[in-house]
Amino acid sequence: MNNNKFINYKKIINISENDWENAENNKISGLDVKVSGINYMTDQYGRDFHHFCTTSYLGLDYHKDILNGAIDAIKETGSLRIPNSKNRCKLSILEDYEQELSALFNAECLSTLSCSSASSGILPLLASGVFTGNVNPVMVFDKYSHYSMNHLKPSCADETEVITAPHNDMGYLEDICKIHKKVVYVADGVYSMGGVADISSIMYLKERYGLFTYLDDSHALSAIGDKGCGYVRSHIKELDEDSIIVASLAKSFAASGGLVMLGSRNQKKLIHRYGGLSNWSQSLNSAAIGAGRASIRIHYKPELKELQEKLKKIYNYLTV
Repeated sequence: MNNNKFINYKKIINISENDWENAENNKISGLDVKVSGINYMTDQYGRDFHHFCTTSYLGLDYHKDILNGAIDAIKETGSLRIPNSKNRCKLSILEDYEQELSALFNAECLSTLSCSSASSGILPLLASGVFTGNVNPVMVFDKYSHYSMNHLKPSCADETEVITAPHNDMGYLEDICKIHKKVVYVADGVYSMGGVADISSIMYLKERYGLFTYLDDSHALSAIGDKGCGYVRSHIKELDEDSIIVASLAKSFAASGGLVMLGSRNQKKLIHRYGGLSNWSQSLNSAAIGAGRASIRIHYKPELKELQEKLKKIYNYLTV
């Protein structure tokens, strides 16, 4: 009898283990590298190669201002981190950083150790109804939503009903909205394997049925949008209390950690207190904060738009 309703690790391993073994045996996985130049690496086998498999879409991960920002922040604080939960005590530069992120993206922003830890802390809270007027919402995950969100299905199912919807099937989603008091849609803004969310239809469902959206925009943050606001934020004029955007600060943003964009400060307070993995034991260290603050300064400069245009030209060339 198969009791797997949402995750089946045995099946995952049975399907993929042979490919992983082949990749490692052929020395295209499990590489330990030293950086020899911008996107040039040397691995443990003495091979020199140009690294194209990067999510630093704008190439900012080698930017001298970001590297110097990390170094300067360590010197300024005299410590790498404050070793406890940040809802008790945190570096003052972390508060400065989150305020600067909030100003940049015009939202109430929260930083986390990773985008995955953000989802791990927030999605079960969302399923419990604390963000939806104590009404336990039906949680609808797009079939192609990222694993960093999908692996939370069992935790969400302990609080409420969880449904997996066909990819970008807005008709399917609308049918669920018609019969349930509150629905949360969990999906990506830009999908890691290609394609984007149907934002216009999602906005229609928000307006007509009060759909709550939880969207991961990791692959678009910084890479597109005014001041790097991303794909989702570009289509939402004002972030309300029925919208949460999460994103990685370790891709195009070129720093470290995760970002949560919220519609209210009260939501941020609840996550601080009850967000589990998003808040345990430690917060972003001073190097990550310094790098992030330097990246913010770049986001206000013409340089960011120039890099975005360069990325767009490369994308158009490769997809012709």
